[in-house]
Amino acid sequence: SHIQATREFFVLAGLNTIYDTAIEVELQKQIAQNPQLKPFAETMRQFFRKYASWAAIESDVAAIYMSNFTEPEIRQLNAFAQTSAGRKLFRNLDRFTQGGGLPSESELQRIFTPVEQKQLLTFTRMALFQKLIERTPVMAEQGAAIGKRKVEQHQPELEEMIRRRAQQLQQQNGN
Repeated sequence: SHIQATREFFVLAGLNTIYDTAIEVELQKQIAQNPQLKPFAETMRQFFRKYASWAAIESDVAAIYMSNFTEPEIRQLNAFAQTSAGRKLFRNLDRFTQGGGLPSESELQRIFTPVEQKQLLTFTRMALFQKLIERTPVMAEQGAAIGKRKVEQHQPELEEMIRRRAQQLQQQNGN
């Protein structure tokens, strides 16, 4: 049930979307820096979906979360993530973890309604909030390292996929 609660947290917090968006942003950045990769963008996207997407690393990330949070703590996170303040917090989690806590009062007022501010204040007074804020950057690094390791393990496959795509493009241009 710990794994089930952890996976529920991932859905509630939108971690799949956050992670897959980060992968796409990184791919776009690589293509912008190396325009010669543009014809291979879809090939690379397929490769990353297979080996570095959220679906590919979710079980590994779940293990990280379960080693950092007990099942009751995950269930508390789930309960908070179901509130409107929780949804907004997790959508903006990078703003909170980078500064080691809450953003300025003006930013809080901009992001959260008065009711949500009260929900957030209650949550921030819990030891679990501090634990979440402290551990999220390290867990994010661990998740990224897992994705990177999977990509590196399958690098020859990517190279072969690109080689085949290059041959297809040459044949199309030769016709």
